[in-house]
Amino acid sequence: MANEINLKSSRLLLRSLLEENFQEFLELQKENNNLDWFQPKNDIKKIYQLIEEDKFNYIFSIILKNVNSFIGICGLKIIETKLRAEIFYALLSDFWGNGYGYEAINCLMKFAFSELSLNEITAHINNGNTRGWKVVERAGLKYMGQINVNNNDVMLFLINKKEYLNQNWY
Repeated sequence: MANEINLKSSRLLLRSLLEENFQEFLELQKENNNLDWFQPKNDIKKIYQLIEEDKFNYIFSIILKNVNSFIGICGLKIIETKLRAEIFYALLSDFWGNGYGYEAINCLMKFAFSELSLNEITAHINNGNTRGWKVVERAGLKYMGQINVNNNDVMLFLINKKEYLNQNWY
């Protein structure tokens, strides 16, 4: 795999998805309906191939630092002119409602705007995923309307670098 990247927040380690976490990732796919877009399903070899082919430019395991335990995935898919990325995350259900999604998103946005020099971050959230849209709104992304992605209507959220920097001026 490419160079491993580690990002840290107060409670989380975002580590480049490693082969050792593929089985846990498959378990996450089985329990989370909001990962239907992430193909392939149930095939470790295809997941490895997908990552090697760089379909998702940055995909991380979310590790709970105090117990060194896998709790989900998150990442950035660079799109268009390489100045915009789509952000995504998914957590094992046992870890919902603890602020881990919000913490992971913030860590990714800091990395995207400071290290990668991106100008915009978008998120596509399924209409029924109220937890998902609340997390991205809390992180500062603004609702932009409905769009159709792969024959599914989803909510589009966006934040640009200036808005991100303005919300984090302190």
